[in-house]
Amino acid sequence: MIELMAVLAIMWMGIAAMLATIGWGIDYAHDTEDNIKAINLAREWIEWTINIRDTNWLRFSSDVKNCWRILNYQWSCIGSLVSQTNNPLYMSSGSYILYSQNGLWFLSGTSSPNFSSNWSGYKTNFQTYFDTGGYFTQTGWSSWWALCTSKTGTGCTTTFTREIQVAEINTGTLQISSIVRWIEKRPRQVILNSTVTNWKSNF
Repeated sequence: MIELMAVLAIMWMGIAAMLATIGWGIDYAHDTEDNIKAINLAREWIEWTINIRDTNWLRFSSDVKNCWRILNYQWSCIGSLVSQTNNPLYMSSGSYILYSQNGLWFLSGTSSPNFSSNWSGYKTNFQTYFDTGGYFTQTGWSSWWALCTSKTGTGCTTTFTREIQVAEINTGTLQISSIVRWIEKRPRQVILNSTVTNWKSNF
C-alpha cells in the first residue's frame, strides 16, 4: 500500500510538472507573439514618419531647407524658416499619432497616455484597434470598447497603445521614437529610435 501511494505521488508530481511546463510554454508563446507584433507596430510608424520628410522633399523641392519637417504640407514654408514655437505646422518636440488622409501621412499631436495595469488605463488617444479588415488603426474607431479576443478578431480594441515622440537633437536632426505599450501579466513596452536628418539641405 505504501509503495502504491509512493508511485501515485511520484506520478502526480510528474503530471503537475508537465502541466506547469505546458502552461509556461503557452504563456511564453503568447508573450513572444505580442512582442513581435509590438516591434512591427513600432517599426511601421518609424517608416511612416520618415515618409513625411520624404514627401516634403518631393512636394517642396524648391526649398528642402525650410520645408523638410512640415506637418501639414503648407506652402508657407517656402522661403521662410518655419519656427517650431507654437506653430501647428511644424514637427516639433512632443507626442503624436499618425494618420493617413488623401494618400498623405500626417502627425497629430495628442496628450500622454494614462497607462495603468488595468484595462481602464488603456483608453487613451494612443489606443490601437483592429478595423473590420483586420488591420491596425488609431483613428476613427474610438467608440469601440470591446477588447479583441480569439472570437472577435476585427472591429475591436487591442491591448496595444502606440505613439511617436519627436525630439530635436540639433538643427536639421530629429530623433524619432516609436513607442508601443501593452500588458501581458505586467506592463510591457517596445521603443524603436531613428535619427531623421535633413541631409538634402547640404546639396
